[in-house]
Amino acid sequence: MVIYKNVTDVTSIITAHGVGIKSVLLSQADSCTTFTQLAYGILNINEVIKPHLHETMEEFYFFTKGEGLFIINEEKFQCLEKTFIKIPARFIHELKCTSATPLEFLYFGIAI
Repeated sequence: MVIYKNVTDVTSIITAHGVGIKSVLLSQADSCTTFTQLAYGILNINEVIKPHLHETMEEFYFFTKGEGLFIINEEKFQCLEKTFIKIPARFIHELKCTSATPLEFLYFGIAI
């Protein structure tokens, strides 16, 4: 099945972390793989996704606008436009918007 979407046509929802919003472009039900979801995310100014981990999923982020800080197992990574980050399963991570504009990104997960 071909899926064709524009992010502006997808309803935004609050993330499972209770902060930030996401527009899910592809869900696990749309794929016959271990892919969990593909979403367009936005963290507003000063928003923080608190430290957490995923036991059975790797996450992949590609930043498109704004600036942020990812802290992964206590190591800091600056998130700028066109930056990619892979987070292995069971790594504690948190994400902060550090810019004067929202931090925007695409992200997806793959179950392991």
